Amino acid sequence: MTLICWRLPFRSAYFACGAFAFAACAICPALSVHAAAKPNIVVVMVDDQGWTGTSVQMDPNVPFSKSDYYETPNLETLAAQGMRFPNAYSGSAMCSPSKAALLTGKSPAQLHMTDVIDVAVFPNSSHYSTNYAGHDLTPPLPFLMLNEYVTVAEWLKTQSPEYGTSLIRKDHVGSYATHYGFDMYDYFLNGYAPEGEDPKQVFSTANRANAYMEEQVVADNPFFMIVSPSAIHMPFEATAEATTHFQQKPQGQRHKSVQLAAMTADLDTMLGQVLDKIENLGIEDNTYIIYTSDNGGSAAPRNNEPLLSAKGALWEGGIRVPFIVKGPGIAPNSVSYVPVIGTDLFATVSELAGITAPLDPMLESASLVPVLHNGGQLPEGTSMQRAFGQNGELFFHLPQYTDVATPMSAVRDGDYKLVKVYGQNGGADQIFLFNIAANLTESSNPAAAANLASQMPQKTTELLGKLDAWLTGVDASMPYRDADPVDLIWNANQQGEYPSLWRSTNRVQDLRRESWNIIPNNPTPAPDSTATVADVVAISPHQPGLGKKAFEFDGNDRMESPFFRVSNPTAGAGLDADNSATLEVWVRLDFLTKNHIIFESGDGRQGMSLTVGDGDGDGVFDEVRARVLGNGQALQATAELTRFADPSNDFVQIAAVVNDSDEARFLDLYVNGARFAHIPGLAGAAGKLNWDGVDNAGLGGVGGSGLGGNGGAGSLPFSGGLMGELASVRFQNVALEPVQVREQYNSMLLPVTYGIASFGGGVGSLGSRPSSVALGAAEAAAARIFQERTDELDHSLTLDAIAVAGGSISATSTGTAGTLAAGTEFNSYLLKFDPVGSAAGVVSTAGVIHFKQDILGFVLGDALLSSTDGLLGSIGNYGLTSDRGWAPTGTDFLEVSADLRTLTFRLSTPGAEMAQLRVLTAVSSPADFNGDGFVNGSDLAIWKTAFGVDAAADADGDGDSDGADFLVWQRTLSVPGAAAVSSTATQPVPEPTTCALFTIALAGICVMRRTRARSLLNLSCHSR
Repeated sequence: MTLICWRLPFRSAYFACGAFAFAACAICPALSVHAAAKPNIVVVMVDDQGWTGTSVQMDPNVPFSKSDYYETPNLETLAAQGMRFPNAYSGSAMCSPSKAALLTGKSPAQLHMTDVIDVAVFPNSSHYSTNYAGHDLTPPLPFLMLNEYVTVAEWLKTQSPEYGTSLIRKDHVGSYATHYGFDMYDYFLNGYAPEGEDPKQVFSTANRANAYMEEQVVADNPFFMIVSPSAIHMPFEATAEATTHFQQKPQGQRHKSVQLAAMTADLDTMLGQVLDKIENLGIEDNTYIIYTSDNGGSAAPRNNEPLLSAKGALWEGGIRVPFIVKGPGIAPNSVSYVPVIGTDLFATVSELAGITAPLDPMLESASLVPVLHNGGQLPEGTSMQRAFGQNGELFFHLPQYTDVATPMSAVRDGDYKLVKVYGQNGGADQIFLFNIAANLTESSNPAAAANLASQMPQKTTELLGKLDAWLTGVDASMPYRDADPVDLIWNANQQGEYPSLWRSTNRVQDLRRESWNIIPNNPTPAPDSTATVADVVAISPHQPGLGKKAFEFDGNDRMESPFFRVSNPTAGAGLDADNSATLEVWVRLDFLTKNHIIFESGDGRQGMSLTVGDGDGDGVFDEVRARVLGNGQALQATAELTRFADPSNDFVQIAAVVNDSDEARFLDLYVNGARFAHIPGLAGAAGKLNWDGVDNAGLGGVGGSGLGGNGGAGSLPFSGGLMGELASVRFQNVALEPVQVREQYNSMLLPVTYGIASFGGGVGSLGSRPSSVALGAAEAAAARIFQERTDELDHSLTLDAIAVAGGSISATSTGTAGTLAAGTEFNSYLLKFDPVGSAAGVVSTAGVIHFKQDILGFVLGDALLSSTDGLLGSIGNYGLTSDRGWAPTGTDFLEVSADLRTLTFRLSTPGAEMAQLRVLTAVSSPADFNGDGFVNGSDLAIWKTAFGVDAAADADGDGDSDGADFLVWQRTLSVPGAAAVSSTATQPVPEPTTCALFTIALAGICVMRRTRARSLLNLSCHSR
């Protein structure tokens, strides 16, 4: 029986595979193993014990691979009974990422947890201020997202439910262990303390482990247990007996610390207590014991010589660790020189437990069972198979600064190891190549003789290519420079790969920076958190660039992200101090009777916020307010959101621009591309707006410890959870110019000439939709026409004039008012004539416009123009009502052709005024890609060309051109005379052979482009 699991990193898909595999075992008894035959598996993962930190000689060929002072007799016994791995590594040089890698079988780079979790939970910690500020490179913050992955405990519980699972003492991965597969988790060890001394609670740890094993044996359950003591991590604590012993023992040449030696001895005593219990319970012959450390020994006084450096670096001293395995089928006192890593625990435990279901193909874990049961050798013709390491390569990524290293990555391939140290302050990356088998001692000096990079350029290039391919393949988060431009775009139509995240469609190689955490899927939500999950709902905006989905907030929902860092918190030469930024949101509000928090970052001392409330006291909560606060300075800008838009009906663009340069400091506020407020700040260094405080940002509510910018003088932000929908959020660490804000707004709308076949005479073209058509804002010698929106009427609409074939409106005939029924699909166009200058006298223009669809009618009067801005319009500033409208005088006229497609006109207006009117037409079919009013082979050709990209062939408005758009095209052809297609259009159908061949080709393209399981029956596939 073949079991297939889609390549998804999420536990939902993984569990589905597991459930299927387990069902298969139930059907086929040959695949099932009786519980009594299942081995017990005990993992002892100690803290900060280096390769040379025991009395076991880890490598028989390297005398210095054991301590010349410490004593670990119980570990010596374990090694004599089992197998040592001299080339063993931890998953990381830091504890949290290493433990997470051991639990999930995936590298810290793939998990995006490359540092201790404390900095993620407490960003104001000294660890943050030391390692994340004041450096040329900014490390990515670790992500607490263990809930996105399947742990080895969960895998066991799914595939072999009879297993008991426990984790005792220290997990340090940001989640409570019972949340990710462990039946029992005990950190505090209450009730298990022994009589007498218990330094580092090592003896309580042993007592708890022994009690658990006894419980499982009595219940006749196989068990998987991780014992994770906090020794030998600082501070040093040891029993008086051990301390006295080492005070009396002569110190070694390398190891001299009495306290560390005593603590190591106590840890070894703990191990002996667990080993004795296994023997006493009579389960020794059916129990595997795996002993290792979470990382190399920390810096002095541990001394990792002959290995270079220590915990916190990817040199051998930081990642090479003890690794000993004892159990059934393992030759006593054996040695395996096969390079192994802590992530291998997942696959190893899975095979030891007799699980035959296929593992996640993204698992960077290789089973050690073939080596364990083959005298330490790989079976002939085989290699260690890991994702991205098909030849047994081991990869490491530490993009953080530590006490002993700067950001770096590494790969070990066979005897060779390549290390990349990322360049700083404009310098190039430093590349090191070592033959580890020939020389254990590396060097951090690029010019050292041990560095073979220049002597072996071909090998260097090969390994560098493997390392870079792995970093890309696991989507590793990389260090960055604060000054580098950042443009993050969150589109609700493309949530991303992770169920609990909303990820930017623009990638900057930093998952946490790119993502909003969808509360409460954070594995460690605040205990008092009442936030709920924002739902993804279907929407039908008239702006095609927004797609068809949005996040719906109900007032209690919120999302969180790390603070929006735009500069280095530490002032210093060469460090970025520019706090300029641009925030853009596309939002629709449920109602205007309460306050709404759309975005905030910071707190009451420094921060930024975008909120909506009743700013003028008129009882209508329709003022949007942007506010920034920092360095004792506050800027706030307020604009009436409903002036030319209806945010309770339409999605509107709101943009806040902060320019914090000493030369031009200001805060701008935009609505639908139009700038409604420009608030200058203080020039010079005294007016600096260091607004970007260390706190979580929030969408739809307060994300951190306070509302951003809610302090200082001036009008404060409005407070209250968002009730409405967010379709898009965009953040840039630069201050955009007005034309750039307008361009970003226009990018969501159809081209200004959409639906217009041609025009002539006194009609001019527009390169893009303006942000303002107020009097004097866009004067021209000719009339201008542009498409405003394509939409459907929610209710009936009365027009000043209904179009009649061959009819006209003139000074003597104002046309016949009429009504368009609810449900009518329409294109709205604004025809505007605003003469250059303000000369006295009347100015006229005349022209002709050919539309691709039938003209439905006109909006002519100033009152109706203003009242329909929120229904038919699309821009931010239409000007004053008194300046608008068109009242025909003299020889003015509008004339509609017999086929209702052509408008001929003459408009007159005093030079100091303007004429303005709306033209409504029918709507082209969504499958009419070229907008010529016909759905035919020309549209198919456009679809073929545009397949897989954001283009004019996007018939369903989801942001790309794919099989779904092809279906729209097909359906349109299959319904001759459909309302969406003009009755005058021809609908030729492609020849069957051509269409069939193309469908086959499309299926092949879908298979190649597929990034998740999709049915080929509907030909729907998307590229990411």
